[in-house]
Amino acid sequence: MLTIDITRFKNLGDDQWWMCLYNMFFDYDIKFEESNRLIYEPRISQELGNAGIECVKDGSIAKKLPKKSKIVISTVQEPICSEGDFFYHENINIDEKLEQHGADIKNTCWASGDFFVSENSKSNIKTFFVPGWNHYYWEEAKTGGFKYDIPDTFIDQRTFNNTFLSFNRIHKPHRMYFLLRLREMNMLDNNLISCAKTMDGETFEEHIEWIIADKEKHDEIYDKYNLVNIEKLRTEANKFMNDLPLVLDVDEFQENGCFYDDTLWSSASFYQNSFMSVLTESSPVGPGCYVSEVVFKAIVFMHPFMIIGQPRTLEVLRHWGFDTFDDVFDNSYDLEEDMFKRIEMVIEQMEIINQLTPEELAEKTLELRDRLVYNKKRYFSKEFREITKSYFDNVYNWLDDAIQ
Repeated sequence: MLTIDITRFKNLGDDQWWMCLYNMFFDYDIKFEESNRLIYEPRISQELGNAGIECVKDGSIAKKLPKKSKIVISTVQEPICSEGDFFYHENINIDEKLEQHGADIKNTCWASGDFFVSENSKSNIKTFFVPGWNHYYWEEAKTGGFKYDIPDTFIDQRTFNNTFLSFNRIHKPHRMYFLLRLREMNMLDNNLISCAKTMDGETFEEHIEWIIADKEKHDEIYDKYNLVNIEKLRTEANKFMNDLPLVLDVDEFQENGCFYDDTLWSSASFYQNSFMSVLTESSPVGPGCYVSEVVFKAIVFMHPFMIIGQPRTLEVLRHWGFDTFDDVFDNSYDLEEDMFKRIEMVIEQMEIINQLTPEELAEKTLELRDRLVYNKKRYFSKEFREITKSYFDNVYNWLDDAIQ
């Protein structure tokens, strides 16, 4: 039996996410108690705040790691991917930082939520991809089956008073730019869009300065097509303040209600009154790729989707066996590295789809029905659960190997 210590760093805010996950979803012969096999997963959320993640991001945690131990540094819950320094989508090669600070490269590894972490890694420390949110809707119902496995007939009751659905709770640069462009094109009023007026004590207008700061700091890779007009951006953000907040399922944006059952089910009506989702993922900057519960929620509710996330997100979903509707949408945006260009490519698709009548949207949904149901069934399938479990197995097998 593998014994893992997840409490050694509790004074640094260890999240104990791994233990919760195993107890709920996976069957392993593992005990969580004092051991020389350790997992440290600092609480990363910027909303919750935690000093522990700082010593992980800069690599100085290496000086606190015990000797003669095998240690997993885990950041699978948030999109910490590859090198960069951007507002609210901070990308850092933690494995390189650990090595630079003297971590035992043979007995330390980094578990990341970045699907391409091993492909992008340049250090001698072992890296593993572990999906942080694949499991999110797998909770079993008391009567058997899955609690969130919505009946296939749910899709047959759909109406099309709105074309698009897009949740945008937290202000992030790609979401703010996306929303301002939708407003400019008069696409907010007839679609289901959410956005906070104030988040973390600052307004949408104040947060728009993040885009400008990133543009100035990363001018070679950020907005390389020069699509962002700074003065226009500030002017439009000021005007947009009069329209905010845009409220759908919750009106208290500061608290993350997406994790509560009542919020999940209250959002069902929005899926039922729209044709498709435009998903604004946690991070828009590559070369890493992080897939959150945002994507799987649309899949569970049997919605077609386009994703404003990191490049190659659709590639990852195809790898897992999901239908990404490549014959329905021009998904070439998924390979575009520049965030703003990628958003513009998605908006071009939205312009075309937005011209369809409710009757045409209903017909298109009927055409896609079997594929939408397939995606939902794929998500709950034993095969996808085994694929997800295999990523954890890789880490456990490494932990179980002899200390070098």
